[in-house]
Amino acid sequence: MDDTTIIFGESTKIKLPLTIKKILIKSTSVYPFWVHFISYLFTYGYYKKLTMSSLEKIHQPSHLALGSKRKYLNRILFILKSFITNTNHFATTDIIFITRYRPLKIEQEDEIVETDYLFGNIIEEICKDYPSKKMALITFGPEKKYRDQRVENFNLFDFLNVRGLIIALLNAVSIFLAYSATKKEIDKAHGKVFNRFFSIEYLFFVYLRDFCIKELIEKINPKIIVSNDDILNVRPNIGKKKFSLIVLQSASVKKDIEQLRNSLFSNFSFKKELMADCFLVSGPKIKKLKEKTFKDAKEILVTGQPRYDKHSLAQRIYKRNKILEKLGKNLNKKTVLWTTQTHGLSLEENLRNIEAVYDTIKNLKDVQLIIKLHPAEDQKAPLYRKDKSFEPVIVEGGEDTYALISACDLLITRHSTTAIEAIALDKPVIILNLSGKKDITEYEKEGAALGVYTERDLKQAIEELLKDQFQMAKNRKKYIENYLYRIDGKASQRVVLIILDAIKQLEKKSTDGNEKFKELFDK
Repeated sequence: MDDTTIIFGESTKIKLPLTIKKILIKSTSVYPFWVHFISYLFTYGYYKKLTMSSLEKIHQPSHLALGSKRKYLNRILFILKSFITNTNHFATTDIIFITRYRPLKIEQEDEIVETDYLFGNIIEEICKDYPSKKMALITFGPEKKYRDQRVENFNLFDFLNVRGLIIALLNAVSIFLAYSATKKEIDKAHGKVFNRFFSIEYLFFVYLRDFCIKELIEKINPKIIVSNDDILNVRPNIGKKKFSLIVLQSASVKKDIEQLRNSLFSNFSFKKELMADCFLVSGPKIKKLKEKTFKDAKEILVTGQPRYDKHSLAQRIYKRNKILEKLGKNLNKKTVLWTTQTHGLSLEENLRNIEAVYDTIKNLKDVQLIIKLHPAEDQKAPLYRKDKSFEPVIVEGGEDTYALISACDLLITRHSTTAIEAIALDKPVIILNLSGKKDITEYEKEGAALGVYTERDLKQAIEELLKDQFQMAKNRKKYIENYLYRIDGKASQRVVLIILDAIKQLEKKSTDGNEKFKELFDK
């Protein structure tokens, strides 16, 4: 492979000028620049544009569009506001959790606590059994910060200062000018897929973010960083700072994505220093998949999914009738829950899905529909409100998904992780895929969900699953063992013991935590 070619997948090659290759091997405050380049390709789906023969236009509302000036302006205003109003006093912290802002409301004694959807149960476990441990919850990105009274709450940009602003601006301009010199050549070969990444706006944000990561670690000096895997899964390089990076699986892990990541990372020097110390996965099949395709952590351990710890108590926590009454639904009808992903599908597929679901439910006796929007799509749901002859209840993305799944009799989705949540709650699932392309999830392949690929088959699938699903119930149990390990309410405990063991190893003390983890794992 010469210096200007990057292998992308099994057959696709990205040919870039040598000047761009030199940019990609440079470093920001904490990462080689190519780490951000790879992240960009996956985050915005450009790997599809580079590997697909025919491109589909993704349905993305204007306020979520990648090039939205309003969105970018709001982001900059948020960052500057954090910078100007910042009065935080930073103190040394044992454990920091880095995540996106995706709040979950839980009852804590006599109050409602807003915590993180992924780490809330883990924080609760530490507060209960290890109250001396100091924790912080960091929102990674220009979003709100949490108000979880049990921990320190920060936004990443709380750690910004004047020096960071200057460094980010100078570096952004420098790289933009270097890219501009070869922009025509790249546009000719690949279209404009890289222009957004090499824009001053995007580069400025990348450098700001990395500067803040460095300041965060230096100022509060954590022993352990626990990160959401789709936010931060590569170890920041902070000189001689000693800390452990533990990455927690947040959603499904797909074979094709892991293979592509491996292919891309292999073009660069992915040294051991960049690897997370530990990657915690939900089930043994996920561990096997990562070890076989792309092992991006020194150790991969199975813990189950902490997000689903409350599932073992679902019948006690969630009352079907109460939930349906609140939504104004008929208690005597079967309830179908449709969890949508409008923002990630083509407009054509979205319209086909809506027509198929609406026409089917209209023609089913004693069956009603609830639509749960994905948090990232347009919450006004314009596509779903066009058909005035049918008006299902449409619930916003911030609503309690577990409550809705607990109350439903069947779930329909495309490839959302809500399918996993439904399986964990022993609910029948239909994977509705009218795209004409193969499924990208394992739900239907494992027999834990039923795949529907034509409009005419949807009605029969719903009727069958609402009546008799004995075999699929057996398959769901097997799926849980392979992909979720156990729904025993103890995944958070297993994660906490791994965190404590990592702290003890850093402090060069005994490793009782690891023994406790093995005990809990074997019970």
